[in-house]
Amino acid sequence: MRRAPAAAKWFGLYAQRFPHGQLIGEASGLLLVSRIKAGDNVGARDAAESYARSLARAAPAAQKIEVLGPAEAPLAVIRGRFRFRLLVKAAREADLQAYLRLWLKEAPKPKGDVRLTIDIDPYSFL
Repeated sequence: MRRAPAAAKWFGLYAQRFPHGQLIGEASGLLLVSRIKAGDNVGARDAAESYARSLARAAPAAQKIEVLGPAEAPLAVIRGRFRFRLLVKAAREADLQAYLRLWLKEAPKPKGDVRLTIDIDPYSFL
């Protein structure tokens, strides 16, 4: 059941390879991480993962913007809450704010104990 090491390895390698937000094929860019959390009740992990997948499927297609994930957060469970991550990489000239507005308008809303947090240009992936 524990898949966190694989996600931690992926995000760790990404952060190590691109420590200043530099993206593949681009001089610089913006990063966004959405954190999907769900409580410790029965089925919470499945609810968080299901919502993360539905959120990723709802992402609109756009040039110079790519959505990666979902993947379990490097620290998959904190205080009994399961966490998943989506990473959005975008070229500096991409209108990330407009993209996010459109995405979140069309995306399914979190249900029950599931929470969504968006962090633009995160300091760390933990």
